[in-house]
Amino acid sequence: EMTAEYPEVTFTITTGDGAIIADQLDKGLVDVAILIDPVDTAKYESLRLPRVERWGLLMSIEAFLAERDAVTPADLGGLPLITSQRPAVQTMLDDWLDGAVPPHIIGHYNLNFNVVPLVERQVGMALGIAGVTRDVDHSKLKFVPLSPALTTHCVLVWRRNRVLTPLVADYIRRFREAFN
Repeated sequence: EMTAEYPEVTFTITTGDGAIIADQLDKGLVDVAILIDPVDTAKYESLRLPRVERWGLLMSIEAFLAERDAVTPADLGGLPLITSQRPAVQTMLDDWLDGAVPPHIIGHYNLNFNVVPLVERQVGMALGIAGVTRDVDHSKLKFVPLSPALTTHCVLVWRRNRVLTPLVADYIRRFREAFN
């Protein structure tokens, strides 16, 4: 709808982890952003999107946990794990582990596709959400959800107390109408 109503306006899609995108938002380099929880929205206006994101492990189909329907905190003790570089994700994982022996964090990534070659070669498993695994080679990799389930949402955010252009205000209005 927006491209039809505003044919002269172009948009740019920027991909990055939450910290990078939030920094660009704070600097005024982007007007709005969609971030994956957990995210601190204290300095932003926000709209929580209804889609539930399920967390789990992306692993080689040859990994012994690939035979499971779910991964529990007890399964992760000492296993090599690659996680998001966001501290909030590490805190979320620690809370989910609830005192169980933690995995061995061997590295961090900011975009899922960057970690795929390491997971394919069984360097480690990657913590992430199911939605970003749609395009991986399922003959080599498998997503196994965490149990108990760990779920979050995406959040549309924009700077609080910032004057919005009419176009950005219309964009946010459309999101509100679609998801409220």
